[in-house]
Amino acid sequence: MEKPPVIGRKPQLMGEIPNYHNVTCRDPPQLAGSQLAWVDSQLCVAETATVLVITITVLVTVLAALVMAERSRKKNRGKNWETESQNQSSSPAS
Repeated sequence: MEKPPVIGRKPQLMGEIPNYHNVTCRDPPQLAGSQLAWVDSQLCVAETATVLVITITVLVTVLAALVMAERSRKKNRGKNWETESQNQSSSPAS
């Protein structure tokens, strides 16, 4: 008979599982017979790839926003310059 889990006890880490490299998966069927250590390393690679994709996406988005803001600022600066020069030439001198 299996002992019930002790409440408040921390779960064992992967390194603490006896024969970690000899444990094989039963479920899901796609992983049946695969070593748990191999599955764990594949998950680490997938997690790393996902984080890299998200990071690159955020960087590209931020760079695009900066470029668009700079273009908008340059366009507005040119318009303001033209507007100010028109106002100065049409207003009477004091």
